[in-house]
Amino acid sequence: MSKQHSFYETTQKLNAREENVKLYRELTGLQSIPPDRQYWTLAAEQRDTATSEINQMLALGLITSKAQFFGTDTVEWMIEKNKLVHPEATWIHGEWEEVIAEYEPFNPGLLYLDTENLAGRITLNKTAATMALCPVGAVLLLNVCQSSPYRAPMEADEFLQELSKRVPDIDLWVPSSGIRMFDYASNSTLMRTYCFHKREQ
Repeated sequence: MSKQHSFYETTQKLNAREENVKLYRELTGLQSIPPDRQYWTLAAEQRDTATSEINQMLALGLITSKAQFFGTDTVEWMIEKNKLVHPEATWIHGEWEEVIAEYEPFNPGLLYLDTENLAGRITLNKTAATMALCPVGAVLLLNVCQSSPYRAPMEADEFLQELSKRVPDIDLWVPSSGIRMFDYASNSTLMRTYCFHKREQ
C-alpha cells in the first residue's frame, strides 16, 4: 500500500467516515442520501477496495448507487484513474469551488470537505463558498487540522466567528441548526470535523 493509500485508508480515517454517516443520519433522520441527491468529496485516488471512500459509503448504505458519488481533485491523473476504476461515479478535475459552482445540477445531500492540509483562511473561504451554493437539507462535514508543526490552527470559537462573517445566510446553518464537532487522530495529527446542517427558513 502506498503512502497516500495508507493515509486515506487508515483505521482512523475509516472510523471517522463511519462517524460522518452516523451524523448525517442523526441530523436528517434519513438512512441514505435520497436518490436525487449527491455525495461530494475531495476525491484523491479511489481504489477498488473495501477501504476506499466510495466503496465504504456504498457498503454503509449512505449512498445506494455509485452514481451518487461526486469526486473532485486538482491532480488530473487521479481523476482519470478513478474514472476507469469507478465509471459509474462522476469525477471532475479542478478546484473545488470552481467545480461546484459550475456543475449542473449541484444537489448535494452530503459534502465531505477534507481541508486538513490547508491554512485557516483558505479553509474559511472554501467553506463559505460551499455553504453559499448548498440547497436546504444539505449536510456539510468540514475536516480541519488542529495540530501542525508549520502553523497554529484556529480554535473553534475563532473559526466559527470568522466563518459567520463570510456566509450571508449563516443563521440557516448556525447556531439554530446546531454545530457538532468531533476530534480524531490521523497520521499523528489531531483532526476536527465540524458538522453543519442547512435547515428550512
